[in-house]
Amino acid sequence: MVGGSGFVYGLYECVLGFFLLFAFIVKLPMYVFHLWLPKAHVEAPVSGSMVLAAVLLKLGGYGIYRVVGMSLGFEMLGLGLMGFALVGGVVLRMICRVQTDMKSLIAYSSVVHMGTMVGGLIRMGLIGGLGAIIIMIGHGFCSSGLFLVVNLIYERSGSRSVMVNKGYMVIVPSFSMMVFLLRVLNVGAPPSVNIFSEVFLGGSILMWSLWRFIFLMIITLFSIVYSLYFYSFTQHGEGYFYYGNFSVMVRDYICMFIHVFPVVFMVVFIYVYDLF
Repeated sequence: MVGGSGFVYGLYECVLGFFLLFAFIVKLPMYVFHLWLPKAHVEAPVSGSMVLAAVLLKLGGYGIYRVVGMSLGFEMLGLGLMGFALVGGVVLRMICRVQTDMKSLIAYSSVVHMGTMVGGLIRMGLIGGLGAIIIMIGHGFCSSGLFLVVNLIYERSGSRSVMVNKGYMVIVPSFSMMVFLLRVLNVGAPPSVNIFSEVFLGGSILMWSLWRFIFLMIITLFSIVYSLYFYSFTQHGEGYFYYGNFSVMVRDYICMFIHVFPVVFMVVFIYVYDLF
């Protein structure tokens, strides 16, 4: 009877933990629950995509951060959720590599970032929690800025395809430089604050199990591959539309700079925090 009661209590905790997480996992979203996000981004205007990437996805992460310690079932669900996050990250990174719609590519990339965040957060450790907070802040700026860049290109060329939009480095090198900064900061290259989140989350996941290093390595490799694919296809080569109408206004550069500056400047705050 004691064993049966323990089994029933454990099942109850798992069910309770699952339903507490379910709404936030869908909103985050996580692999298997993510199918609405690419369609929402593709159909939404630029303001909707920026708010969705910078605010709504972070509400899902904050919800998981708040409820992760409310039920013992999270310890039982943690292994499965981390498996979904890592396997889904590998699958979606490969999907990103074959995307031709730039907006859809950034949307799938957001799913991978949020899945990695869940993988570290479900560990319920200090390092994982800190890495999850940092990646939510950094991703909010970088992803929103990338959607802004895609909208600027779409307004002038009439297409979001990487096969059509080419050669911007020749006609607007300053715009190409801003695209490069947003792209590498989104990957987590220094001096971005995202590099701290990658290190913290990776360390938190590896403390759970070392064999997950394989999945983390593949996710990191493919993130670099599709980032180079995005940048090289759109900024190099010869375009197929009339370049004379392509111009970037000062307000557009200010908007892009507002997305780049906080991600770099927050590194100073992390260094100051470490001193104390």
